[in-house]
Order: sequence, then C-alpha cells, then structure tokens
Amino acid sequence: TKIGNGVFDNSTNLKSITIPNSVTTIGEESFYRCTGLKSITLPNSIKEINKYAFANCHDLTSITIPNNITNINEGTFLGCKNLISITIPDSVISIDANAFWECERLKSIKIPNSVRSKGETAVMYTKVENDKCVYCWRSGHRPEKCWKVRDRNLRKDILYEQKRCFKCLG
Repeated sequence: TKIGNGVFDNSTNLKSITIPNSVTTIGEESFYRCTGLKSITLPNSIKEINKYAFANCHDLTSITIPNNITNINEGTFLGCKNLISITIPDSVISIDANAFWECERLKSIKIPNSVRSKGETAVMYTKVENDKCVYCWRSGHRPEKCWKVRDRNLRKDILYEQKRCFKCLG
C-alpha cells in the first residue's frame, strides 16, 4: 500500500500520525507543509520514502527511519526547523541532496558506516557537528573523495595532502 503523492499536503492541523504496517511506500510530498505535525510513527514495513515526503513539517522534533529504508531521498526532511534528532538505520546506503537542508535545530546525526554516498548539501544549514565529512562549499571540493575511503585516518591524510578544507570526523 502507498500513501499517495501530496495526500496530506498543507494539512496544518495534523498533529500526530501512526502509519499502519500495511503501508510500504510514502509518496512524494505526502506530508509536505504539515507545519503542525509533531510526531510520526513509521513501521518497519516502510521500504520507500519519496522526495520531500516530510518537507517543511516545522513542528517535527524527532524521527526514526525504518530498518527497510535504503535511501533517504532528496529533500525528505527539508525545512523541518525543529527536528532535533534522527535515527538512521544501517540499511541506509545513500542520503540524497537536501535531505536535511535547513533543519536548523539538528545538532547531531549518526550516519552509519553503511552509507556509501551522500548528497553534498544533505545537511546544509543545520548545526550538525558530527557528520562524517564536514566540508566547505567551494567549487571543486567534492565529498565523494572522502567517502570512498573507509579508513578514517587515511581519509584525513588524503584530504590533508589535497589541501582541502574538509574535516573527517567519523
């Protein structure tokens, strides 16, 4: 079963959602601009959360990504200004651009070692300090060079040699 694209778009009075186990997919912009939404319970039956599904849910404070999700799509939590914590399971292998863009209160995010690719702007305009690779936004500075190297100390050495303003933390 799928929650359709834009089904709850701009439902500002929606405060809490518990998605049933029968749902496997959340469509694009399904809960877009649900500015009053404070809590979402996502079952492990969810296999796909499409682009901008929870974008601009301003009152959302925390989320646990289900264990079957392999990709956090573009803009999924964009503009969730009060999002403080997020739990990402080891099943996730990629985080697309703008996934957590402008999640202004998000201070920490544990990105599991399973993540092989991350969009350059995935956590831009947040307060995340423990991201695996923190990098400036200058032209030509690509985080992929860092992510392909699994050993943290080797990443640091490579980036130091390249005189990049990257800082690998995890």
